[in-house]
Amino acid sequence: MHLGFFLARADQEKLCEFVRAAGTLIASGELPGFDERMDPCTVFGDFARTEPAGLLYSTGNVFDDERAFLGNLRRAGWKPGVSYSDGLRAFVYRAGDDRWVFSSSTSTATVVTTARDVAAGTWS
Repeated sequence: MHLGFFLARADQEKLCEFVRAAGTLIASGELPGFDERMDPCTVFGDFARTEPAGLLYSTGNVFDDERAFLGNLRRAGWKPGVSYSDGLRAFVYRAGDDRWVFSSSTSTATVVTTARDVAAGTWS
């Protein structure tokens, strides 16, 4: 999540509760100092400064630098892999140098394939 100078008080509180409940939040940008009414509100900023487990925060834009984003995913304990359901249907649309992937799923079962499986061509 990329943060800015304001965020609704209720949303700041929800983010804190999410992390307190053992959630993992990757956040960057400016810690909010105001709520939705532009009243001073540092609920999330105060929480972030305590460096709680589960909050990976940096002042830069981690989503603007692929290496930083992937590094944060590793710090959060995420493993390389591809997850998809048996009912996944995907269509790749190409136009010049542009690519779009449109997908839908009709299944609730999830299949997890590792990056090694994808590279080896052993997934279907």
